[in-house]
Amino acid sequence: MVISCISWTERKKPCSTGRKHRKKALKTRNCSGRSATKNSMNKLLFGAWLLFLLPACAGSRYTHGRIKDVSGEELYTSMQAELVQCETLHGRARVNMDDDGVQSMLADITMQTDSFIGISMRVLGMEVARIYITADSVQIMDRVNKQYLPRSMADFSARFGIPLSLETLQDLLLGRPVWDEGTWYPVVAEDLYRLQATRPGLQNTLDIYPGFLPARQMITDTEQQRTLDLETGGYKKTDGQTFSMNRHIRLDAVDKYAIQLEWASLSLNDPVSFDFQVNPRYEVVH
Repeated sequence: MVISCISWTERKKPCSTGRKHRKKALKTRNCSGRSATKNSMNKLLFGAWLLFLLPACAGSRYTHGRIKDVSGEELYTSMQAELVQCETLHGRARVNMDDDGVQSMLADITMQTDSFIGISMRVLGMEVARIYITADSVQIMDRVNKQYLPRSMADFSARFGIPLSLETLQDLLLGRPVWDEGTWYPVVAEDLYRLQATRPGLQNTLDIYPGFLPARQMITDTEQQRTLDLETGGYKKTDGQTFSMNRHIRLDAVDKYAIQLEWASLSLNDPVSFDFQVNPRYEVVH
């Protein structure tokens, strides 16, 4: 199977899945103010992105089995058939992030496919940030410092040296492989399937459980000295689909980060809404 391979600096083209998506309008109010420190803003922005990158033991009934002799195309197609598809997602996740010190928080996450992603981040029961993401923007309300940080998706990507889009973030939320376009070749493995796609300066490795569910993805950009290591596990049935409840990610790009995320509750395809009304007294940080 041949699919044109892309680098981290190229954006993945959206594809039609045949699903109908409901669009919801969201109103915001502008406000004005002065800028805050760059380091604080970076951590808040990066914390928002890391929420999408959810090791834990996967449910054995979904991940154990016999490794069969299959072609790369058959393996990739079988994995695609097992990936979660939905119009909406809503849930709460426990998050531990290590960036020179462990930070723990709860995140309420809401998604309307191809429309928006909304996140409310809480520490000790208090909301510390509210984030609203669309195809072209990432908006953040910093409740602690009473600041509003409007960002374009392009700026959000450039700030951390990784190409991001609403489609990519949706894939991350649903536990689907990211930047997976390429010519995939099967590699011999003992207890997992493995696919590999390479091009000059870029290597993408995908480990797959015997039940054709994603286990681990490792992306290495040797030209830009960037690596992403994403593990998925804790699979369980959710609304008739097999969902990865636990994630572990290690990122080495602009900075080094590690994060563990465990979904505490989750629902798919239920009606959702997300309120994002900016307090006019908040300082605007550009």
